[in-house]
Amino acid sequence: ETHVWDGRLNAAYRASLAKAAPAGAGSLRNVERAWIAWRDAACAHPYAVFQGTMASPMMADCIMKETGRQALWVELWLENM
Repeated sequence: ETHVWDGRLNAAYRASLAKAAPAGAGSLRNVERAWIAWRDAACAHPYAVFQGTMASPMMADCIMKETGRQALWVELWLENM
C-alpha cells in the first residue's frame, strides 16, 4: 500500500510542478522537502519510545499513512490550481 501511495504522491507532485508558475513550483519543492523531513522524524519516533519488535511495524504504518495523507493533499492542490 505504501508503494501505491508513493506512486500517487509522485505523480501528483510532478503534475503540480509542471502546472505551477515558477514561484509556486519553488514553494511546492520547499513544502515537499519539509514534509519529507517531518515524516521521517515523526515516523522514527516509535524507535525512541518502544525500542522493540513493534517499532518497525509502527514505523512502516506511519510512513504509509503519512504518504497517503500527503498524496491526497497534493492531488487536491493540483485539482484546485
